[in-house]
Amino acid sequence: MTWIDLAVAGALTAAVVVLPGIVLALVMGLRGLASWAAAFPFGVTVISTASVAAPLIGLAWSPLPVVLVTVVFAAVIVGVRLAANRGWRLRAPQPVERGRWVIAAVVAAGIVVAAQVVVVIGAPDNISQTFDNIFHLNAVRYALDNGNASPLFVGSMTSTSGGMWFYPTAWHATAALVVQATGASIPVAANAMALVFSALAWPAGAMWLTSELFGRGRGTAIGAGLAIIGSASFPLLMIDYGVLYPLHMGLAVLPAALALALRALRITSPGGLPAALAVVGTLGTLPGLAVAHPGALVAWIVFVSVGIVFTAVRAWKGSRSRGQRALVVVFVAAYAIVAAAVWWVLRPPAAARTWQPEMTVAQAMGEVSFASPYRAPLALLVAVLMIAGVVWAVRSRRRAPLYAVVALLAVGGLYVVVAALPYFEIRDVLTGSWYNNLPRVAAILPTAVVPLAGAGALFLSAGVRGAARRMRLRGPLQAIATAGVLLIAVVAALLPMRTPIDTAQANYTLDADSPLVSADEMALMRRLDDEVEPDAVIAGSPWTGAGLAYAISGREVLQPHTLMDITSEMTAINDGLDRAAPGGTVCRAVDDTRVRYVLDFGTREVHGGNHPYPGFSRLAASKAVELVDEEGDARLYRIVGCAR
Repeated sequence: MTWIDLAVAGALTAAVVVLPGIVLALVMGLRGLASWAAAFPFGVTVISTASVAAPLIGLAWSPLPVVLVTVVFAAVIVGVRLAANRGWRLRAPQPVERGRWVIAAVVAAGIVVAAQVVVVIGAPDNISQTFDNIFHLNAVRYALDNGNASPLFVGSMTSTSGGMWFYPTAWHATAALVVQATGASIPVAANAMALVFSALAWPAGAMWLTSELFGRGRGTAIGAGLAIIGSASFPLLMIDYGVLYPLHMGLAVLPAALALALRALRITSPGGLPAALAVVGTLGTLPGLAVAHPGALVAWIVFVSVGIVFTAVRAWKGSRSRGQRALVVVFVAAYAIVAAAVWWVLRPPAAARTWQPEMTVAQAMGEVSFASPYRAPLALLVAVLMIAGVVWAVRSRRRAPLYAVVALLAVGGLYVVVAALPYFEIRDVLTGSWYNNLPRVAAILPTAVVPLAGAGALFLSAGVRGAARRMRLRGPLQAIATAGVLLIAVVAALLPMRTPIDTAQANYTLDADSPLVSADEMALMRRLDDEVEPDAVIAGSPWTGAGLAYAISGREVLQPHTLMDITSEMTAINDGLDRAAPGGTVCRAVDDTRVRYVLDFGTREVHGGNHPYPGFSRLAASKAVELVDEEGDARLYRIVGCAR
């Protein structure tokens, strides 16, 4: 695979998400940056809804259900828009917002973030050498093979008993569409997804949110752009740790979804968008957030809850009767009940929420204060801009800036709780939706930090301009000084990113020591489609990466993940394959499961653990198998011990 292949896959990934989303945004009346940014959460909602609807109406997963859902949603928006405009006339579209510095900042930040992601992945078809990637890549193959990417179905890959009745699959559904559209391998599609949501969705959404809260000035755009390229905890952390592709998708579209919600709550200017359309647009982002990752939806609840408080206080003060105040109380109570229910229901199982605090309260507060969560290097420039933004917002006493400050306090408070609070019950209630896991909450912080960094740059730039006037800098000299300051700021933002980039890059390196799949093992798996019959199943320890043969080669494996329901047939094969004999329990299991081959990747496991499979430990000396292919120490055997 070449970088051109990845570029093509990236372009088609953007098209798959943006085209349905931007149709809805334009029909709603959004223009300019707003339409581009909103296209991503709208597109994810369309894909999520289509993935659920397709099997219900007898359609295999393909672009067709996406087109149908786009048409239906567009019709709904047209109906709401007509109803919202008396006389059943559409208002003239909003004028395209002019903001050259904002557009330039979005483009520049996107290019820098794209470069960071490219450096991290190292090669177009490298994979994240992490535990969760076993499931994610195989789930894409499972959706393709079954023509079903529904969140109500994909979990059956590892839970045939139905124990995993829901699994957020917006990422997997989108990746499957990319594979269908391009013919790219699943690893290339995964990397294209990482590029698009890191370098397109996230900068656009974060800049739009900043513009909604603090305007579209030059200083605001530059400050937000610097924070976008200088935040270690998002987006890079989510394609490094885990790997958490679904949460990465959800948090990448969170700022745009939040910008719409703030318009609906009238925290920010509606921009000519009728209240009904703002509400419909806001609600329209929620399915995408939920099916991308419930943790993204709960993060949205945190930000919106702050906005609800601001709106409720304003409505209470503006009420002229007891009836109006009663409506405010009813609205807030109804929201609180629904939000609490969602917060509680979307928590993962208790067994998955066992992550413990990792630092002191003082250390956690320091990391929030310096915009450097999860032990990231000190992002001094971003911290200075954020703190300056807080000062400016508090001094302004305006609703939108004050909202941004309180939102930062809310998210920062959750970070302190998950990082340091020793009281498990309280901590579990507050951060259980994110598995009580520090990196997941750390990744939410930049959504609160970026807008305030933009405000801080606006605040500080006024002082810089004053200094320039006192120094009588004009003409070319002023341009040179401005360019110099901007260059220094960019370097200051990027320098702390070296360590996060290097750390993430290590998880994509493919060599003899790669923790999940070594270079030899990958080379062998890439030959499997020529050596294994299409209807044959391959056994092997998923802990050693052998389970990824499904995603890489398209050949079915006995265990596509480490954490799954284990049947009696699996147990028989895992424990006794090397002693298989005709008529025995193992051979009956082999026949029942169509297992014809076994991959031997040794005993090294992704987390350095020890999960022995006795039936695979002595294959080299076993007469039950014969060697078909090998690459270094990686071997593929054919099962011959069950032949009669």
